[in-house]
Amino acid sequence: MLLKRFISTLEAHDANIMASLTVQDLVKFLCLAADVVVRSEKSLQLTTLRRPIRFLAASLPSSIHRFLDVFWEASFHILKDCYINTQHRINSMGIMAELGDGRIPTRIVHQSLFPPVKHCPKCSKERPMRPSWLFGYLYDVDGCHTIQHFSLYCQPCRTSYHVSYSSHQEQRSFYTSAQGRNPALFQVHTHFFMTHRLAHHFKMSQMLQRCSVFSMVNLYNSTFMGDHAPPLFSPQQSFFPRMSGEVCKDGMDIDTVIFNYASRDKVLMVPSTGLDRVRYNEAKQQCSSWIAAEGTAHKNHSCGLCTCITYSEENNNHSVVRAVVTDGLTIGHWRCSASAAQLENLAKESGQPAPDGPCRRTLDTVRNQYCSFHQPFLEGICQAQPCIQPALPNQRTCGLQSHRDAAQTFGTRQADESDRAEESQRSGEEGASKKPSLSRARTHNDQLAVAPCGVILARQTMFNSESPSAVKVNLSCITHIYKSTSEERDRFTESIVAVDAFHFKSHKEDDCFCRKWTDPNLYPQLKKDGSWIFNSSAAEMTSIWYGGFASICRNMTAVQYNFFLDEMVRLHNIWICERLSQRPNIVHIGTISFG
Repeated sequence: MLLKRFISTLEAHDANIMASLTVQDLVKFLCLAADVVVRSEKSLQLTTLRRPIRFLAASLPSSIHRFLDVFWEASFHILKDCYINTQHRINSMGIMAELGDGRIPTRIVHQSLFPPVKHCPKCSKERPMRPSWLFGYLYDVDGCHTIQHFSLYCQPCRTSYHVSYSSHQEQRSFYTSAQGRNPALFQVHTHFFMTHRLAHHFKMSQMLQRCSVFSMVNLYNSTFMGDHAPPLFSPQQSFFPRMSGEVCKDGMDIDTVIFNYASRDKVLMVPSTGLDRVRYNEAKQQCSSWIAAEGTAHKNHSCGLCTCITYSEENNNHSVVRAVVTDGLTIGHWRCSASAAQLENLAKESGQPAPDGPCRRTLDTVRNQYCSFHQPFLEGICQAQPCIQPALPNQRTCGLQSHRDAAQTFGTRQADESDRAEESQRSGEEGASKKPSLSRARTHNDQLAVAPCGVILARQTMFNSESPSAVKVNLSCITHIYKSTSEERDRFTESIVAVDAFHFKSHKEDDCFCRKWTDPNLYPQLKKDGSWIFNSSAAEMTSIWYGGFASICRNMTAVQYNFFLDEMVRLHNIWICERLSQRPNIVHIGTISFG
């Protein structure tokens, strides 16, 4: 249809329409109406008489509401021809090949990204800053998109301003919300960005399905690459649109760190130099340390499944019983393999008291056998635990034949952790065999404090088995109440420590301490109308969920291990609370502070 004919049709309906109609309003109508027709013509059976006027009126300026019927009738037969999928055109044709004479055509990307500042906030005067730009890719839940991201450099103060952070004196400072941080996306590597919603999607996949990074990356690439992959900016570029495992893993970690620091109103600062895989280690350590000191966000969780509130008419007051289930799981990370005998010998040589337990220093890499502190002292010592004799030249063990045989056996099978003999020989537990071992040491287990509703209240990695003396320090369990000093016992005068009714049946009948203090039948507060109030089996299911991360965490460093599981616990608790809020039988859900 010619424009002249279209205008004549409009004037035939209303002679004064051209005096008030603007080009902007007409284009808005045609774009929106064309999209509606392409999407819903058949389902809504749209015609010149069947019109979605209410939708158009709600979506378009009020100045053209009185013309909507006229517009629809005049343009209905050409609306399909007005439709164009701009996003598809930009993704497929925005990046064109170089021209024959070497000229580069204009590059039209899906999105252009800029720093949140136009002038350097550090300088007193508004000086112009030197701009620069790079091409890259943005990963989102709907696929990979081409981007062009800009940065500004202030020469006087030598500060670079990028999309997600500023860089000064080899230090990156991420923007806060007050400074204009982009709430939708963040920079992962030099040429790669990721949206927060995709990072959350990946983390939820790990939390719900225990998906590995390898699986998530391959699923993403098989879905959005191939025929749907965005084009290359030039044949010589060294980066490609396919997502790598490093981008996926680092993206999830950066998203978690940004959230953690934002929730504490802290500025995230990381080194500008170094490798991406170690750049955020200090920030991750800070996140885990803060959670260890302050507790999880759901430490005071309370709901109808884990807290029983009763009212006494005699005393005219309410009583509260809150249930917490503790359980240990065989999951952990690599630790310093210095044995108790070696540590005791080193302490004796230096005139120091013997250490209380194994070395807790972190390893530089997961392949190291000793921490950086003990490595110089033990690198020449026989590695067949628990020997303390010097190793032979260019050998891993001393001259003892059993130790040399152990080294040969270890070299052939590399002592996989799944081997049951090694699994039983973790620190704090005697194995079935007394043979010397060259395998590296791992932490013994993780202890969970779980509410019967499934919310994890606390977690702690144990370097030894969960003896009462170990659990009392981290989870304030049974020994704190019955075997500690009177001052410590006062903190738990209103606490009950009972064994789960199902597990109590398997306890020895001649165990006087167990029968006297931990029999759940001794506490009427745990029953109502002859039935148990709290379902501790729900906490058992949470422990099974937590144990599913064993294979994913197997070769994580201690820093990454704690950082990763803290985030999985946080997401799990949020998900559990959302499900609890939708259940009609939950009479209350919230928080209660227990002093």
